Amino acid sequence: MEAETGSSVDTGKTANRGTRIALGVFVGSTLVLGTVIFLVSQGLLSLQAKQEYCLKPECIEAAAAILSKVNLSVDPCDNFFRFACDGWINSNPIPEDMPSYGVYPWLRHNVDLKLKALLEKSISRRRDTEAIQKAKILYSSCMNEKAIEKADAKPLLHILRHSPFRWPVLESNIGPEGVWSERKFSLLQTLATFRGQYSNSVFIRLYVSPDDKASNEHILKLDQATLSLAVREDYLDNSTEAKSYRDALYKFMVDTAVLLGANSSRAEHDMKSVLRLEIKIAEFDWLGYIKKVIDGRLYPHLKDIGPSENVVVRVPQYFKDLFRILGSERKKTIANYLVWRMVYSRIPNLSRRFQYRWLEFSRVIQGTTTLLPQWDKCVNFIESALPYVVGKMFVDVHFQEDKKEMMEELIEGVRWAFIDMLEKENEWMDAGTKRKAKEKARAVLAKVGYPEFIMNDTHVNEDLKAFHTTLLRRCCHDPNCPPASLCRQFRHHGEHPLTGTSRGFGFVLFEDAASVDKVLELKEHKLDGKLIDPKRAKALKGKEPPKKVFVGGLSPDTSEEQIKEYFGAFGEIENIELPMNTKTNERRGFCFITYTDEEPVNKLLESRYHQIGSGKCEIKVAQPKEVYRQQQQQQKGGRGAAAGGRGGTRGRGRGQGQNWNQGFNNYYDQGYGNDNSAYGGDENYSGCGGYDYTGWFTNPTTVNAFYSASTNHIRFPAGELQKPFFWGTEYPRSLSYGAIGVIVGHEFTHGFDNNGRKYDKNGNLDPWWSIDSEEKFKEKTKCMVNQYSNYYWKKAGLNVKGKRTLGENIADNGGLREAFRAYRKWVNDRRQGVEEPLLPGITFTNNQLFFLSYAHVRCNSYRPEAAREQVQIGAHSPPQFRVNGAISNFEEFQKAFNCPPNSTMNRGMDSCRLW
Repeated sequence: MEAETGSSVDTGKTANRGTRIALGVFVGSTLVLGTVIFLVSQGLLSLQAKQEYCLKPECIEAAAAILSKVNLSVDPCDNFFRFACDGWINSNPIPEDMPSYGVYPWLRHNVDLKLKALLEKSISRRRDTEAIQKAKILYSSCMNEKAIEKADAKPLLHILRHSPFRWPVLESNIGPEGVWSERKFSLLQTLATFRGQYSNSVFIRLYVSPDDKASNEHILKLDQATLSLAVREDYLDNSTEAKSYRDALYKFMVDTAVLLGANSSRAEHDMKSVLRLEIKIAEFDWLGYIKKVIDGRLYPHLKDIGPSENVVVRVPQYFKDLFRILGSERKKTIANYLVWRMVYSRIPNLSRRFQYRWLEFSRVIQGTTTLLPQWDKCVNFIESALPYVVGKMFVDVHFQEDKKEMMEELIEGVRWAFIDMLEKENEWMDAGTKRKAKEKARAVLAKVGYPEFIMNDTHVNEDLKAFHTTLLRRCCHDPNCPPASLCRQFRHHGEHPLTGTSRGFGFVLFEDAASVDKVLELKEHKLDGKLIDPKRAKALKGKEPPKKVFVGGLSPDTSEEQIKEYFGAFGEIENIELPMNTKTNERRGFCFITYTDEEPVNKLLESRYHQIGSGKCEIKVAQPKEVYRQQQQQQKGGRGAAAGGRGGTRGRGRGQGQNWNQGFNNYYDQGYGNDNSAYGGDENYSGCGGYDYTGWFTNPTTVNAFYSASTNHIRFPAGELQKPFFWGTEYPRSLSYGAIGVIVGHEFTHGFDNNGRKYDKNGNLDPWWSIDSEEKFKEKTKCMVNQYSNYYWKKAGLNVKGKRTLGENIADNGGLREAFRAYRKWVNDRRQGVEEPLLPGITFTNNQLFFLSYAHVRCNSYRPEAAREQVQIGAHSPPQFRVNGAISNFEEFQKAFNCPPNSTMNRGMDSCRLW
């Protein structure tokens, strides 16, 4: 995972900032062009063949961009980060509503502006699909700030009046129905309801993820949930900063409770007890908790889970400590804490008086001074609620298909470079381990841009229906939610299962058939004043034995006859679906096979991969989309977790964003990002709506890149593939190889870092290393741990945590070497060793441009609060040490900038290297 932590953007300066950016590019380009013309006219710049310059508009633009970022007064051999980034940082101060700001957040903001423009376009009944129309309506509704102010806290208070959400601190101040009862309080029921209905993980994080030892199987995993404050040390330390953060949190809790109706003295007393309560939990019925969270209708294979079922507990000591600590806590304190965490996550959706209390809190812990603009919050909400609808809108307008071809060039170049260095320069790994490492490198699969199914309007509309299902399930517990009247209409005919709705607003699922008969006995039903006509629905498809399989990784060249011949050997085929790409009229890289009975499916599934035609294909049961969506929700802790938090997959973070800390620990599941996907296959098979999404689990608009150890996949969403990360074919290749090329290498190298190296080529946790090679690997990592641990960040007042950031530092160092080697091979192969034309108006060589482009991606500045947090909980080293640390270990950088042996950017014999 590449993105730096950051936050959102300024409220009132959005348009001005975009105007300044455009004006700056224009002025810079004009100055570069004028400089070139002047130098040529004066004979000071030679355009002879041996010193070829590129004078295309794209090259002038690139030269202007580089000049705007650098600080030529700094010696690149003394501090390359400052040399490369000072100009950009000085021209782009941190916005008032952000704790940090850099090129990654800048690009994220640029993507959000594009999404804003798309969502604010007038609805066209002719051009817009149903899903896009609904996305625009949802965005417009979110932007209705008058309605939000009018509603104030009413939606939240409706929830707090119903068990198990009653908040003890409010006493009877919101009505007798809101009074909390110690006798009726059930920790098990409360935790399960929070997690099952609202995706709030409090105390415990339960999710489904690939089994590390068998990546084609899924397993339940338990992990610690997050705290209200992001940094654990801030609850324990006695430093001035930590105390101020605790004081700010306490004041925020008290103020929020009072705004919701609590007595001030009672709020001060109760919230003091809550603050003393860290992450604790009493020993309770684990099996009961798991069964309550898991819906047997959506997960029939899990409904009979028993005491012998394996569950991965990621931090056993954490749970042991909680059992001990929480046993002495009062139920009222526990209930106050649980409901506070739910309230805490919903404050961004309330009126301004609540958000201003949040801002006071944010000033202390993040240094921000303004609120996030409403349009930015709404873009975030729509993007996370309807990722594939928004993704299609973005891709249709802002993603060029030729980017995939160039990315393939970069990916294959990096793969070659890794293997080439392994063969020629790695002297510490024995032959057997080296052979398996090369096998794993060759097996790394890449996904670029977006999953193909989003280009099919029918399947994108299905995404909307899945959102409706989730919305209805949650709204049936909230009387203020629009579909609640539907639930109330039928609830008196039978108990409504809160997590068992079928396909959307039009379906209501009862616990038994008799309830349906009661509904149908009545001749007339009215809903919101209108007559409705209930009818008996057909049984859910999920109840039927599996007869349909999904075949991924299928070469489009494989003929239908070959497919029939291969799959017909397993049993009688009823139907073969070969989806087409509607734009290119070509076959897609997957298909569906339906058999007449389930026996052939069982035979096929005995092996995950099958050799069909010219390629290796993956076979899985074709799943209804609502099953997939629910799995995604269970696995990720709610959609907001992927889009909010402090960085998340949106690549910029939002401080305490839409869901604030909820889901933050996703980042640490495998060390590289919140990517727990088990679905795999070739880039060309990306699933089909209504069935399997084959592992994208990432919004196409995400500005970040990922590696998944459990699938051995690297992923580069469309949002990431833009300047200054991805430069097109009209620009010097040195820029793309230095930016997105190093990012490709970074993700690729994650498969061989201190965590990823433990997984084999199929994504299984497997000891494929020899003891000798493993010991030598660990010994070599000590050099890198020591190097980064010695970096002191004055802004944070702390040293970098070399052990914590080891995986990312390995990826940075390896990715830089691989991308540079791949670039030089491209020059040799494509240009017969002749250097690319230089950029006008600047004196940098192509190798120097490569390293500048690498650094420019990581230009970033921090407030002291954010700097401290980055060091304490960040997986990456701070940006300046990511840049300077990697290049100071690399001899090719020192050659490019003629750095003497005693310079800071030339570690010489002290250089650290693994790959």
